[in-house]
Amino acid sequence: MEGWIRIYRKIQDHWLWKQKRKFSQFEAWISLLLKTNHKDSKIMFEGKVIEVKKGSFITSEIKLSEEWNWSRDTVRKFLKTLQKEKMISKIATTKYTSISIENWELYQFSQQQNRQQNRQQNIQVVDSTLYTDNNDNNDNNIYYINLFNKYKEKIVGKNFTEKINAIRECRKEEQYSFLTYEQQDKLFKELLYLR
Repeated sequence: MEGWIRIYRKIQDHWLWKQKRKFSQFEAWISLLLKTNHKDSKIMFEGKVIEVKKGSFITSEIKLSEEWNWSRDTVRKFLKTLQKEKMISKIATTKYTSISIENWELYQFSQQQNRQQNRQQNIQVVDSTLYTDNNDNNDNNIYYINLFNKYKEKIVGKNFTEKINAIRECRKEEQYSFLTYEQQDKLFKELLYLR
């Protein structure tokens, strides 16, 4: 089986994820991926600034054992297994544990790759509705609708300059970058011609 799916971090807010249970090793691995920073950042820990690189995060064995409903020894053994398999690297102090996902880039799908993939897909436009047979394009349709509804309210009744400024703001949205060029063009025109 090939391909990939996006798993948004918000999945951790879903009642199925929050359900108290003993995690499987797979769930624990997904948990680590979801905790991982997607960009470099800094955190304040006990009065000190700690730089946390993209692909890494700060935690503790105690926190993981509580979340996963495992013993600390089981957590430690699991993390060692992941290290041996070259899936993570780990630096532990007496205060915290820094975990880095090896080959983090492989778990990411860049916006440029997404745009290239979208350009290659055939999209039929019928009665202003986009029909596709691809989950990515279904996501794109949702992004399109979300952006249109959000910016429609900012544009209706505005003058040309205000409309252009709102459309520029729309183009800076992360969801906008996931749209195909055809969808971007259509969104621009539909927003611009709203009265």
